[in-house]
Amino acid sequence: MLYRYTAKYAPDATGNAASLAAYPDAGSVSAYARDAMAWAVGNGLIKGLPHDKTDYLEPGGSTTRAQVATILMRYKQATA
Repeated sequence: MLYRYTAKYAPDATGNAASLAAYPDAGSVSAYARDAMAWAVGNGLIKGLPHDKTDYLEPGGSTTRAQVATILMRYKQATA
């Protein structure tokens, strides 16, 4: 949602996409979500969850309220 909102209201801010190759589960990101996920990682909104000294995106996992709050705060800071 944040990616599409940014694309509509601040299209210049949709750059900074990152490669997801560093995450072992990157292949599990659905095709429709890859650009948005790469943008979120590239802009520091999503940093992954650590498991056994490796960060994972967990694209099929659940998100807690605290994680959403963190993403929103990072978005606010990135677009301020």
